[in-house]
Amino acid sequence: MRITELFTAQSIALDEAQQDRSQIIDRLVELQATHGNIRDKEAYKKGLYEREDEGSTYVDNGITVPHAKCDCVTRPSLAALRLKTPVQYNAEDDGKTDLLFAIAAPKNGSLHVDMLARMMQMLMNEDFVEKLRTAKTPEEFLAAIDAQTQLLPDRLTLPLLWAGLLFNLNEVYIALPDAVAGAMAGYLALWSVYWLFRLLTGKEALGYGDFKLLAALGAWCGWQVLPQVLLLASASGLVWTLLQRLWTRQSLQQPLAFGPWLALAGGGIFLWQQMV
Repeated sequence: MRITELFTAQSIALDEAQQDRSQIIDRLVELQATHGNIRDKEAYKKGLYEREDEGSTYVDNGITVPHAKCDCVTRPSLAALRLKTPVQYNAEDDGKTDLLFAIAAPKNGSLHVDMLARMMQMLMNEDFVEKLRTAKTPEEFLAAIDAQTQLLPDRLTLPLLWAGLLFNLNEVYIALPDAVAGAMAGYLALWSVYWLFRLLTGKEALGYGDFKLLAALGAWCGWQVLPQVLLLASASGLVWTLLQRLWTRQSLQQPLAFGPWLALAGGGIFLWQQMV
């Protein structure tokens, strides 16, 4: 699951003027409530305070991540609050806070721990945090998160998909049945790989943006070229990444961003189709 799927633009507030922990928690609860997944806001607020009593959720570099598991939460969600002026969130914190992420999770399940771990990993990157601090809108804030997690945003892939189908209504590039079949086959191909790998290993190998991008490429190029797109993207991405990481001595365990290679392979094959 994408981190940004747990946010909405309404659950992000930028450059607000809360002055202490009480005001901050009240605001975070209201932001979380915009998801419609909290049956009892007071119970969730109590959970946040109880977690703070166990130990401060201040991380470092002005970042705090309040979180709570509660029976009143029907599904996991995230909210973000950026303060105009940093405040001392807890008396024992090493520094003042200006950037907060609130996690709400159901009582049962381990997704809460997974969300927290993924947030912590991302927030260790100072360049990424700086982008969050300079984002001008909630949408820009979410785009920065998608870029950091190497996931493709819907506002890029979905218009590309619909544009491909629209252009081929009049068979500008390919027949409409081939475009529709290409969109369906592109999505289902990577969706099947994703779920098979997840069932076998418990891990996620692809992002939903990859499914949608391949569906868009199928809508533009037709289902017939999808095997070539996948082969070219996989081979070129793997070879380049291995050489680059061996040269720079980076860990081979880091995930590979598949989307850019899909885009390059699909774009190259589309241009080749127009030339021949």
